[in-house]
Amino acid sequence: MLDFVCLKYIRFRSNKTAVPEGSDAFAKAVANTLHVWFKHWKGKYGITADRILIQPVDEADGDTDVPESSIAQSLQLARRLKGIDPSFRLMQNSLMLYKTHKKQC
Repeated sequence: MLDFVCLKYIRFRSNKTAVPEGSDAFAKAVANTLHVWFKHWKGKYGITADRILIQPVDEADGDTDVPESSIAQSLQLARRLKGIDPSFRLMQNSLMLYKTHKKQC
């Protein structure tokens, strides 16, 4: 059984978090929750952490130099997660590719 106490730090129904997003406490709560999930998947399904990719934000967009953009927030969380556990494998699929005109490529 997964530990719901860890999950409560991530997201409430009102889209608020128990700890501020972007903070070290938020990254630690995300990392703790991921460790719970990894343990569950390994125990129940035999899926090891080396087969799991973490995507902090789905289809992030914006400029990495603008802290409010979803791509900058995703990058910041990814860096914090790597700092907590270097074994985390992270990826990002950006919307920027889809918005780029073929002439620019």
